[in-house]
Amino acid sequence: SDLNKVYYNGLATILLITSFLVGLMYVTAEPLIVLLITDKWLPSVPIYKLLVIGFAVQPIIAYGSSAITAQGLGQKHLVLKIFKILFTVVSILFLLISFEVFLIAFVVSWYMQLLVTFAFVSSVIALDTKWLLKQFLKYLIALLIPTYLIILMEGALHLTSFYKLSIFTLLYITVYFMILFVFKDKYCMALVRSV
Repeated sequence: SDLNKVYYNGLATILLITSFLVGLMYVTAEPLIVLLITDKWLPSVPIYKLLVIGFAVQPIIAYGSSAITAQGLGQKHLVLKIFKILFTVVSILFLLISFEVFLIAFVVSWYMQLLVTFAFVSSVIALDTKWLLKQFLKYLIALLIPTYLIILMEGALHLTSFYKLSIFTLLYITVYFMILFVFKDKYCMALVRSV
């Protein structure tokens, strides 16, 4: 149906943009924090990176919620919101243990919300699991390869934060889009053509 086509195109575009931004934010975390708010804040880099990993699913969750709302299924949307609140409250309880455990529980709760959202969306839209896995894997590979290369380089480069930020950004963008070009990603090609 038309709704399925619109949903798949929108989801693929969100995956393209989100995976790009998440990887870029992850690899530039340290030089960006040092450049913007000084090296006194270096201990916050792991927290920032963990939150970036959690952020990866938020646009997908929001898009799924919008698909349910667009169908006029207010009850399902309400139940989905209740699940999200429950996951968040449970993760907040982990503050009783420690802040680090809370952060991990919070990120895990976002991924649990993603699974519940897909379960609800699949009751509205016929989700093609094979297509979905193929898209996730493609963008995950495009995100992980340049991230891994930059992590390997990071220890060898003894540059200022500005130069690290510049080099990491250029390298990430180049490798990310080269991988998608190799995969012949039609959403990436359409984005490049529109620019």
